[in-house]
Amino acid sequence: MPMTTTIAGPEEFRATWFPSDELGDVRAVPRHHSRDNYSLGWAPVFDDLDQLAQECREPNWDGYGASPVTAAAVSLARQFLNVLPVESGPFSVGAIPSGDVTFEWYRSPRNTLSVIVDLNGQIHYAALLGASSVHGSEFFWGEVPPRLLTLIHDFSLFRAGGAA
Repeated sequence: MPMTTTIAGPEEFRATWFPSDELGDVRAVPRHHSRDNYSLGWAPVFDDLDQLAQECREPNWDGYGASPVTAAAVSLARQFLNVLPVESGPFSVGAIPSGDVTFEWYRSPRNTLSVIVDLNGQIHYAALLGASSVHGSEFFWGEVPPRLLTLIHDFSLFRAGGAA
C-alpha cells in the first residue's frame, strides 16, 4: 500500500499512516530509521522507546486504568524522533495514561520542556524557562513545527548557559 502525505484530519491521518492491522501490535512498528538520528548517538532513545512500548502495551499498565501505548503511538513517536534536530540535546521518553508518548527535556522544576505526540496527530508542548512559560498544540505533518523548534533551540541554549 503506497503511503501518502495528503491528510485532511485526525481520522484520515490515522487511517493513512496506520493500516488497521498495525494499530494494536507493538511488533508491527517498523524498526528502520529514516534519518541518521539512530546512528548519531540516539540509539539509547530509540531503545528506551522500544522498552516503553513493551512495558506499557497492556491496558492499566500504571495500575490506575491507563490506556495502552499502541503501535500507532510508537510509530508517531519514531517519526517525531526522526525529524528532531540532532542537536536537540538529552531528553527522556515516557508515556501518559492516555497511551500517548511523551518527550521531556528536564533540568530543574523551573527549567523543563514536555512534548506529547498524540494519536490524533497533534503535538502538545509546555515549557517552563525560568520565570517564563510557553505552551501550545499543533498538528504533526512529518516535521517539527517551527514554534516548537524555536522552543527546543531556546531551551537548549538556556540549558547550555547554566541557568537554573
